[in-house]
Amino acid sequence: MERPYQYVRELPLREITDLQRTLMEAYLELSYTKPRSSIRVKELCSAAYVARSSFYVHYESLEELREHIENHLIQKLLQLNEALVYEERTPEAMSFYGKTIAYLNEHKRWFYSFLVQEPNYTFIQKWKDAIKLHLWERSRHKNLSSPHEALVLEMVAAEAIAAYTFCLSHPYEANEADIKKLLAYTLGMLE
Repeated sequence: MERPYQYVRELPLREITDLQRTLMEAYLELSYTKPRSSIRVKELCSAAYVARSSFYVHYESLEELREHIENHLIQKLLQLNEALVYEERTPEAMSFYGKTIAYLNEHKRWFYSFLVQEPNYTFIQKWKDAIKLHLWERSRHKNLSSPHEALVLEMVAAEAIAAYTFCLSHPYEANEADIKKLLAYTLGMLE
């Protein structure tokens, strides 16, 4: 396999201006009251107190705005979890779990919107591929391989996202320590 999942590292990532952040927050607020597919640019701009012309300076469509949000979240997750490739699986070295959970908590409303409220399957697939990329690189770094590698990577990535989704939709039924233990156990099965 020639560097599968590499496309997630190449997702376009742009800086976020204050105006874009305002549009993103208004988009999030509107998505809590109605399906994302029924949000219109005029409505978004009104909610954000932004001129439509300002919206079009940054985005051609609401889909481009959504994609900008997705790519920003995915790129940050990639950065946070880079240690997954190289670190040994000791409790001290597995700090990336805590960093990821802290990032998810910091952006809980976005993750809740994309994972629970109205699942965004494009975002979920990008996130799974980001996880699979790190796990694939780790297997190459440690000279590990499996005859069913693609299936195993899919299962582990889906399980990790399912764990985060469960925590968002059942906030009082799981805690951060439990998540870390379960994810470490799952990832340990790859070695």
